[in-house]
Amino acid sequence: MQELYKTDIPACGSAPLELATVVEAHAGLAAVVAPAERPGRTWRVVDHADGVPVLSEGDRVLVLPVAQGAIVTHRLRDRNARPAATVEVAEDGTLEIATDGAIRLRTRNATIELCADGRILIDGQEILSSARRVHRIQGRTIELN
Repeated sequence: MQELYKTDIPACGSAPLELATVVEAHAGLAAVVAPAERPGRTWRVVDHADGVPVLSEGDRVLVLPVAQGAIVTHRLRDRNARPAATVEVAEDGTLEIATDGAIRLRTRNATIELCADGRILIDGQEILSSARRVHRIQGRTIELN
């Protein structure tokens, strides 16, 4: 095992983010990272930025070196992994969730799923639909019961 906690961390406030690999993790949090540009060195992780997902040994991360160790700011996805879903708010306030896979909203007794193949599935105890103006149901074939 590598000798841990050798330090050559720059003074706080003067360091840019650095690429590192998680060499020790506990309960989904990085404990020790090895900076890519400093062979043989390891830094103790003192904190994680909000939004950093569960980490495992071998994960590639961006860290901010600080006097006490390093703060993990981001996890990099695997080189072959698809990008995660995106969530954006348009100027008009519209929330857009985009992904190559399905989007599913689920509660204890109801599910709405937007499938990647274009199907929309709605399942629940009772489904109510109403309109203040025209209510259109359109399709090549409409099946009732």
